Amino acid sequence: SPVWTLVSETGPAHARVYTWRLEIGEFVTVGSGPSKKIARQGASDQMLLTLPEEWKKKARRMHHGGYGRGGRGGRFGGKRRYGGGHGGGGNNSGNDSGGPPAKKQEPSMMITASNPISCLHEYAKKKKIADPVFQVANENILETVQKGAHSFKKVEYSMMLMFDGRRYTSSALNKKAAKQACALEAWDFIKSSI
Repeated sequence: SPVWTLVSETGPAHARVYTWRLEIGEFVTVGSGPSKKIARQGASDQMLLTLPEEWKKKARRMHHGGYGRGGRGGRFGGKRRYGGGHGGGGNNSGNDSGGPPAKKQEPSMMITASNPISCLHEYAKKKKIADPVFQVANENILETVQKGAHSFKKVEYSMMLMFDGRRYTSSALNKKAAKQACALEAWDFIKSSI
């Protein structure tokens, strides 16, 4: 069974870096990241690359109940995820799930930054694409207040972000907040696909 050990926790409170060690039998891997979850995920991803193929096959057989196609097994009383129930018939194309053929997945990309703007820059660097381009699209004066010899303007800024062939827009009462909101919208979209 896996043994997890927190190796280190370094950096200032606002930028911690956690390092976890995963040990399964004689195999040991280490993962680091800005959160414990990301550090552990990194260690487990490395472990999957390290484990011998026969261990992986055994784990798959155990996960599917060991009865093969149409048997009892499985964690949910033999029911298949995509319907189809029990029984052998149908197209047996080597796909045991009973559903659509599985796509070969790329390993997920590890982004260590916590700020959405930094995440976009790190993503661009790893994907070898152009950096995000932010620009103020519009400045809308909401109100003007006169206090003595000074006048103060309440302005709403609309920010536009061009990144990876898509355009994102957002508005806020200052440029920094508008940029952050725009980056967050873009990062939420991108994060769902990696």
